[in-house]
Amino acid sequence: MTSRISDKSMQASEELGKKVTDNKNLNKNPQKDTNTAQKDGAASEASKAQEINPDSQESAELTNLQQEVEKLKQESSDNYNKFVRAMADMDNIKRRTEKEKSDIRQYALESFLKEMLPILDSFNQATDDSSEKDQKEAEASKGEKGKSFFEGMLMVKRQLNETLEKHGLAGIDAKGAPFDPNLHQAISKVESNEIDQEIVKDEYSKGYTLNGRLLRPAMVSVMVPSESN
Repeated sequence: MTSRISDKSMQASEELGKKVTDNKNLNKNPQKDTNTAQKDGAASEASKAQEINPDSQESAELTNLQQEVEKLKQESSDNYNKFVRAMADMDNIKRRTEKEKSDIRQYALESFLKEMLPILDSFNQATDDSSEKDQKEAEASKGEKGKSFFEGMLMVKRQLNETLEKHGLAGIDAKGAPFDPNLHQAISKVESNEIDQEIVKDEYSKGYTLNGRLLRPAMVSVMVPSESN
């Protein structure tokens, strides 16, 4: 009997010691339990985040796509502006090139026609009214040959004038016209009581314009109002 009581006492003592040891261990590691609880909470939040994550990813992708679209729109606008400027530059270059070509042709034609003017002067002097007497004398002395010669000169003069007119050459009708310093060059002046403005009296050398621009002024004498007027 005494032996059984002793065994039970020892067994109860061991169980009490084990419980005391467990309580001590629990009191010694409270941080471990806290960390464990935090980990469990984080895991729970992560689980919740995973449940919400699909919508969040779609929203992020949509935002990226919108940003990409805006970027492409800006690039398209920039490229269009560059294209417009390039086309404007090409048009300016084309117009400038055409103008330069026109100026070159104009200058070349102007130089050529200036050299032709003395020839026209010679034809005019040979066939104008002041040479009518010489023409009649030549016809009288040479008969039909003299007449054909003058007719040939008139024909050549007419054809030459027609050809030059096609290229923009035009004569200035000066005699009897009001004096214009832009078209006429006065080499002498004569006073007159019969006029109240300057009038071209005689034309010594015909003037010409080329496509509306003065090529050579007409050499003229001018009647001016008398000072007594």
